[in-house]
Amino acid sequence: MNKKNKTYYYNNVIIILLLILSFVINSCTKSNDNDKCNNYEQMKIKLMPASKDWGMPIPGSSGELIYKDNNCNYFTGKINLKNLNPKSQYILTINGKPGHPGNDLLLKKYGKQGFMDIYQTQPDSNGNINSESFKVQLDPGQYDVKFFVKDKEQDYKIVLYNDFLFFTIK
Repeated sequence: MNKKNKTYYYNNVIIILLLILSFVINSCTKSNDNDKCNNYEQMKIKLMPASKDWGMPIPGSSGELIYKDNNCNYFTGKINLKNLNPKSQYILTINGKPGHPGNDLLLKKYGKQGFMDIYQTQPDSNGNINSESFKVQLDPGQYDVKFFVKDKEQDYKIVLYNDFLFFTIK
């Protein structure tokens, strides 16, 4: 093999090796991204009755939110609510806290406070909602927000809430 053919041969070998290396690196990166998205901790928070000062508490009502931390593109969860008005529709809302992570990522604003209505639901004839799932797309970032359950029939008054909801969207 002459010098010109050897150079051509080695250049082709180098190009093939670079293509293989690029493929391997790309495959690993995609796999790690998927692992990050699927590697989450399931969290649970208790929902408390609202105060009469700023909401509309329903005697005997309670609830819990089960959600995933470290989601990719979506905030997903399940809601369990007890002893609500069976004739009302309820809105689940993420409410920002000015100066806290996530407030500026929420689309709607009420003054300096960001918020997003994420799901609407109605309880069964006993006033209960059991393991109802929801999924909403959010901008990537960390969120330190409040979670509200609002009664649509009562001028969107808060009936249940939790002030400490923390999660990350990647």
